[in-house]
Amino acid sequence: MSADIYPKIVESISRGNRIAVATIIKVEGSTPQDVWAKMIINDDGSTVNTIGGGCLENAVIVEAQQALKDGKSRVTHFDLTKEEDGGIGMICGGAVNVMIEVIQPTSTLLIIGSGHISIALSKLGRILGFRVVVFDPFAKKEDFPDTDMVITESVDDGLSQI
Repeated sequence: MSADIYPKIVESISRGNRIAVATIIKVEGSTPQDVWAKMIINDDGSTVNTIGGGCLENAVIVEAQQALKDGKSRVTHFDLTKEEDGGIGMICGGAVNVMIEVIQPTSTLLIIGSGHISIALSKLGRILGFRVVVFDPFAKKEDFPDTDMVITESVDDGLSQI
């Protein structure tokens, strides 16, 4: 597995894309890749990296697209034998378990103003799992310790920062 896949995951998420990350978590017998091999699957079925190619990747892409549609991660078992032997059409003879993790970008709560209601709203936003950004030329970072960003510019000037 190549470590360069992690920056690509971050890049996809930061662009607001929903993705699935397929990871081989268990192997039995002969398989095209080993444990921890990873592949990114986009909504359109395009991929980054490989977990072994051929019928295995095609089956994982189909499963990942269904996971993206459902919004639920899953673990799936794939038998790497011929179809007539009950497998997915490969001759490796082994089997793999693949974890398909659905990763969705975090929504951003934009708070314009830095009054008492904004302070409470920023705390609530954090509790609810939002990325919290406060815009106000008079905002003080110490008033918003749990926010991701405090932009002390007007909305028009500061919007490009996020």
